[in-house]
Amino acid sequence: MNRSIKKFYPSIIIVPGEIILDHMEANNMNQKELALRLGLSKEHLNKIIKGHTAITIETAMALESVFGMPSNFWLNLEINHQENLKRRNILNTENEENSILNKIPYAEICKRGWLEKEDDQIMQITQLRSFFRVNNLININNVYECAFRVQQKKQFNQYAQAAWIANGENEAIKADIVPFNKKKFEGCIQEIKKATLMDGIDSFKKIKEICANVGVALIIEKELNGTFTHGVTKWLTPDKVMIIISLRGSFSDVIWFSLFHELGHALLHGKKFDYSDVTENEEEEADEFSSNTLIPLKEYLNFVNHFQIDKSNIISFAKSVGIEAGVVVGRLAHDKKILFSQFSELRRRYKWNS
Repeated sequence: MNRSIKKFYPSIIIVPGEIILDHMEANNMNQKELALRLGLSKEHLNKIIKGHTAITIETAMALESVFGMPSNFWLNLEINHQENLKRRNILNTENEENSILNKIPYAEICKRGWLEKEDDQIMQITQLRSFFRVNNLININNVYECAFRVQQKKQFNQYAQAAWIANGENEAIKADIVPFNKKKFEGCIQEIKKATLMDGIDSFKKIKEICANVGVALIIEKELNGTFTHGVTKWLTPDKVMIIISLRGSFSDVIWFSLFHELGHALLHGKKFDYSDVTENEEEEADEFSSNTLIPLKEYLNFVNHFQIDKSNIISFAKSVGIEAGVVVGRLAHDKKILFSQFSELRRRYKWNS
């Protein structure tokens, strides 16, 4: 289960000068006397007390000498004051972040449990900055260029897709997995294929476990509304690759093809692979890897060229190559050997729990 991101930010901003005034009162000291003790002009001290001038390192050390409170106490007061001022000023009428906020599916993100819902816009922007790991929501477009597998001829919400990826990143970063091992990864591909034959959720659990043992953080997460995402692959560190898969399309042949497509990117295209700048050649290679791993090309060609395509033969062929019959049906339909409406009863469907 995803853990929501929740941080506390005060609604009332305390000026460090208020704490100085408290210490002055406790020591029966007026501004003139304190200014003399600090070696500051009365006017300069007055600006500090009103929050118009910041407490410097030199002033903090002087306050330490006068009041006995360590210099880092005064510096931290100043840092917190400046930080909270900045947060309060987020909602500027000319601030582009406000318009971006309206494009982000914040309500759906909260419904998923990725964030804890806040009513205040300042809090929402602050939350989303942490969620996307950017210092300004304007930077989302640059960080999350959505050049990954999407259904063709569909309009999509760029910010929703970015949020889906960002959540996957956050989950993958937290995932406790072993360092990536390419040799072991190559060796487990057939084990992953075998796991696709398991029932329902068990197959996904098993595949995630296999991936974790070779340094692949597999995140399976439903796509957000307005997106048409099948999968995305990204190297988070040289020792950890993230793969996010949705159940878009719901048919198992589509899902397994998407999974092995992303596995192909991770295996074939090296640690410098960039999903936001994927080439046509890389996509074709990943497609070929997925197709031929699920159904070996030699066996597939032999089947379509020498056997009658009927339900019985499809089931027998699928068993011989160690894959479910629905994957064979999907491949045949994709290659226009049959209609998509044919043998649909052999295609298994997955559905997210509401």
